[in-house]
Amino acid sequence: MYTTTLRSLSFAAALMLATTLAGCDTEGDVRMTSDQVRDALESLITDTAAQMGDATWDEVVGRPYSKSCGSEERVKFSYSINTSLGVDPRADAKKVADYWQSLGMSVKISDGPVLAVFGSGGPVSAVSFGTGPAVYSISGTSRCSAGE
Repeated sequence: MYTTTLRSLSFAAALMLATTLAGCDTEGDVRMTSDQVRDALESLITDTAAQMGDATWDEVVGRPYSKSCGSEERVKFSYSINTSLGVDPRADAKKVADYWQSLGMSVKISDGPVLAVFGSGGPVSAVSFGTGPAVYSISGTSRCSAGE
């Protein structure tokens, strides 16, 4: 049990790191307020979770949190949720990929040891959906914006 929990947390942390690093670009520098980019990120992640049906998703580190985005006057937000749901990872990854593509996002499915979907563009800089052992996770990074 402890090993499974540790693996699940490690997987979630790795996805958060990959998503955060991918979110460091300046692509799509749209003039949105910090509230707008935060809300867009949170909406995308909760709407993605809704594609899985009636699952209970938990925030990994709380509400979307801000961090510097290359300068003191610019910020971006990160947000992650997870659930113990996960009956058919391949079908669920396809649902997520199809949903993100419907939003005009670029999508890549990684079929490595752990099935994952990575998206960029659209309302966020980067987002990922992972089907780790005993846990699904969704993590994302907003676009950069002016603000604090």
